[in-house]
Amino acid sequence: MFLTLLLLLKCRCGFYLHPAEGSPAPNITQGKLSAPRILRVLKVANYVVEKLVLEKPLDGSPDSTFAMGLTSGTSALDSSSRPGLKPWQKLKPSVEILCNNQVLSPEMSLATVRTYIWKKPEDLILNYRVVQSR
Repeated sequence: MFLTLLLLLKCRCGFYLHPAEGSPAPNITQGKLSAPRILRVLKVANYVVEKLVLEKPLDGSPDSTFAMGLTSGTSALDSSSRPGLKPWQKLKPSVEILCNNQVLSPEMSLATVRTYIWKKPEDLILNYRVVQSR
């Protein structure tokens, strides 16, 4: 069983990550990415969020290309539990990850996406888009 788990962890999945068609989000990667097949879509979304926040202009201009999907983290819980954050660090975009124009569940693994949604032997192509806050 341990050997099986070890083999599963070593199996990797190549994928490309691009903004969804018509999305104002910037392109955050230049090439192929690789991750364990058991990696969840939630982790990919977190990666995208991190990249979008880190690449956000520091001038705080509200007209950045993906500002419409940013949600402010200025609730009492956020501001009291994380004092000293700069305003741009309190902004978190909400993103969806898509494959074949289908929104993926955050609990899905890359292996599941490849098998049941992508259905091709080539590397996965995942898209992301910033979603409006509700």
